[in-house]
Amino acid sequence: MFYLLNSIEMVMGIISSTLMNYNIKVEISVNENIKIKTFLNEYKQVLLNIIGNAKDVLIEKNIEKPLIKITAIEDDKSVVLFIEDNGGGIFVEPKGKIFEPYFTTKEDGNGTGLGLYMSKIIVDKNMKGKLKVKNTKTGAKFSISIPKDNLKKEIKHGSI
Repeated sequence: MFYLLNSIEMVMGIISSTLMNYNIKVEISVNENIKIKTFLNEYKQVLLNIIGNAKDVLIEKNIEKPLIKITAIEDDKSVVLFIEDNGGGIFVEPKGKIFEPYFTTKEDGNGTGLGLYMSKIIVDKNMKGKLKVKNTKTGAKFSISIPKDNLKKEIKHGSI
């Protein structure tokens, strides 16, 4: 169990100097009391992948007033984190293709095509959640939905 905002701040500590170097503004609007019960390190890896990709797009496209917005909502069933950028959006159809292994939109040699694939596996399979993406008027918006009943069922081992 961990506080969502703390995990975001840990990731920002890793990537903030690069964001500042490129004048990328990050707006975080997340209630400090929201807690998630899942794998902390894996969750931070997913955040790092998505925020890192947003940073890369903003730099690559030389976006004027680059911005990454991080928000969250919580209801009885889940906690959903949104990571949105103003980098122009994803022009791949279907959009889910970006989650396939070895698929990259980055210039040759600048991407392996494994970051979003691994993030999708971590969220959908390991955390029983949903990682989705859609385009907005100005860019891409990722949602990471983690169910609150994310407790692993105990596996009963029979005698061998």
